[in-house]
Amino acid sequence: KHLVVHEQLEMDLLVKELGVVIEVDGPGHYQPFWSRGKIETQQKADMTKTGLLLSSGFKLIRVKANVKHLADYRQRKTAEAIIDLLNTEKESHSIDKLIYLNVEDY
Repeated sequence: KHLVVHEQLEMDLLVKELGVVIEVDGPGHYQPFWSRGKIETQQKADMTKTGLLLSSGFKLIRVKANVKHLADYRQRKTAEAIIDLLNTEKESHSIDKLIYLNVEDY
């Protein structure tokens, strides 16, 4: 569960049989809701987590959700995009090691 002992670096979703991790980065990863120091700490943790996952052999899908509440349509379209990526990986092991999805694109 924890990627680094004594740190709060956890995977949001692990698809173990495919070696794929899905991270959902909500507004707190991009917008300074609390303080500038908090967002910098969050972004540093995100970079550390990304590096650890990739160097451990995982493939990573980072979903950028820059809004607090997604419309049902965007939720469905984003889920479909993730499922398509997972199916591609299952069938041909050919997705990129690091993929960024922006929910605003769907």
